[in-house]
Amino acid sequence: DRAIGNRNGEANALNNLGLAYYSLGEVRRAIDLYEQSLAIQRAIGDRNGEARSLLNCAMVRAKIDDYWTARQNLKAAREICIELQLAHKVELCDTKIRDLGKIISTQPRSAPTIGLPEPAQPSEVAADSSSSRGCPKRWVLYVALAIIVMIAIVVLQ
Repeated sequence: DRAIGNRNGEANALNNLGLAYYSLGEVRRAIDLYEQSLAIQRAIGDRNGEARSLLNCAMVRAKIDDYWTARQNLKAAREICIELQLAHKVELCDTKIRDLGKIISTQPRSAPTIGLPEPAQPSEVAADSSSSRGCPKRWVLYVALAIIVMIAIVVLQ
């Protein structure tokens, strides 16, 4: 299809190859093929094919725990399906978005570590201590920042 300039056929072939690679367990290759297909379908204006590639890519991304990107793909596919009045695919997208929302909401979240350095590993401590001679300690910078913030609060009141 590529040789004869059939862009639609090329996009469909890439999508089908993505399905084949996915079934073989090569998910990264499948995603790459879906994204190539998606780019072609966007370029030629094939909205139905675009939705299909987005749906396929979302399913594979969800399998590798890339829930955020999968959800974004599903939302984009849903918008296209609404535009094309494909009610059954809109329902599919809604179901998959809800399922991903449940997975995302159950993921443990860690508290942000604003201003706090990551704990050093024992091997890093030895390397750090020798390389930081002559440089101010990190805690001095944090104290200076805290003082600046307090002065700004007093001045702005």
